[in-house]
Amino acid sequence: MDDLIFIDGLPPGLSKGRILRLLIEDAGIRKDAVGRIQLAGGLATIGLAPGEGGRAVKALDGIQVEHRLVRVWAQPQGEGLAHFARLRRWLALEAEAEKNQKREDEPQLSRLVIKGSDVGLGGRYLLKLAPRHEQADLPATRLAVGAPVVLEEEGVAAQSWRAVVSQLGRRQIELALGREPEPAGAQPTFTIRHAADEVSRQRMERALTRCEGAGGGRVAELREILLGQRDAYFRDERPNPGRARQLAQLNPSQQEAVRHALAAEDIAIIHGPPGTGKTMAVAALIQAAVAAGERVLACAPSNLAVDNIAERLAGTGLRLVRIGHPARILPQIQELVLEVQVENEQTYRQAKRLRKEAAALQVQAGKLRRARPEKGARSAQRREAGEMFDEARLLEAQAVEQVLDRAQVVLVTLTG
Repeated sequence: MDDLIFIDGLPPGLSKGRILRLLIEDAGIRKDAVGRIQLAGGLATIGLAPGEGGRAVKALDGIQVEHRLVRVWAQPQGEGLAHFARLRRWLALEAEAEKNQKREDEPQLSRLVIKGSDVGLGGRYLLKLAPRHEQADLPATRLAVGAPVVLEEEGVAAQSWRAVVSQLGRRQIELALGREPEPAGAQPTFTIRHAADEVSRQRMERALTRCEGAGGGRVAELREILLGQRDAYFRDERPNPGRARQLAQLNPSQQEAVRHALAAEDIAIIHGPPGTGKTMAVAALIQAAVAAGERVLACAPSNLAVDNIAERLAGTGLRLVRIGHPARILPQIQELVLEVQVENEQTYRQAKRLRKEAAALQVQAGKLRRARPEKGARSAQRREAGEMFDEARLLEAQAVEQVLDRAQVVLVTLTG
């Protein structure tokens, strides 16, 4: 298979068989001309026989699949783009290895009951669970704060929710969920088990696909530079960042690294063995860039690496925002976390008030159901609660924008 096509915007849960029928019935492509179909979220990557990519794009781009508009584009597999195929293959191998490892010795907590709940930023639902007996400790577990997990209702097939461990104590565990769980049982018990970090993997796959499929513009330029197909450009006259106070603490090689990076129009690499001060040089580079009027997005592969940069910059007077799940960020830089800063915004306090009122309305609507209210009263209250939740979400989004607009440096992981 020499052609690759990408279909983006597919509805959740669409099967590979349905995509195959789409290619055969709507695009007129023979079954034996269709190769491997890979799905990552709403994005499908499909291998086709030579020359079939153009036909598929012409037939499928802009059509609706289950009432959702999809976009389709093709990218022939050239020599440089084989690199992306290797990266995608390695991602798949890593995911499979992680899955097998979890099967062999999977840490889980069971027979837990709900002890309380709260709502965090963005409507993130915080659920507290513990053993049924008040004085009982949690069983020993290798789960840790920040770990992705699946919460399952025991005795109910296919009733589960993805979550992240936000707090872990001797007798209680707190999970952060995207939505409020709705257990089927009257007195439900739950199991918590470790889960593979599918969200990060899918984000990486989508990023690879978009970079690979870029037909022009800045993304395509950077891809060619990174693959060695085009030279990176550096300004002849390197700016002198001596105004930055932090440079006084750098040795000559670190200062040269900062000048080299500031002169780059495309990319620059600061390279050296462990312990040679690369993080210190990067922190000085960020300060120099801000001093020159730039806003900086600082990324690293892991939360710890991002936190190390944030620690270097804390106390410099720069306006910093650390994006990421608070449970995965070092305690000493929690004040930089987006959620923490947003909580100080007036618009967020308004949103929190609205959420509380909306939740009370929902409870009241539930009581009306048992009291046989006038026709339409319960649905009216639920509709009003829904509108209040919508308004709260808008206010929260405004609060987030306000914090980010003020930031000079935003720090986040590569998949954050």
